[in-house]
Amino acid sequence: MKLSDVKAKNQGWFSRENMRFFGDVHYWLYHGRNGKHYLVRLTKAWSDMFTQAPKYSYRINPVGDDGRIEDLIAVEFPTLEEAKRYIKERR
Repeated sequence: MKLSDVKAKNQGWFSRENMRFFGDVHYWLYHGRNGKHYLVRLTKAWSDMFTQAPKYSYRINPVGDDGRIEDLIAVEFPTLEEAKRYIKERR
């Protein structure tokens, strides 16, 4: 599976309006050792509310075998390397 496959199955997710609303900046697709795929997002996710400076973090959503994006994993990662390590350690 490629990121383009995930984008094709979840077109609204990757629209400009959705990216702006959720504060998403960039997307990657990684493959875990467990055979599952994961969408990693660089996002500011509402951290700039109330005139605060935006705080960027990496968030992860599992991707189903059908290419559909699943529920967000409730952990924020400060670096891409930490997000990738988390995926690598999933069983």
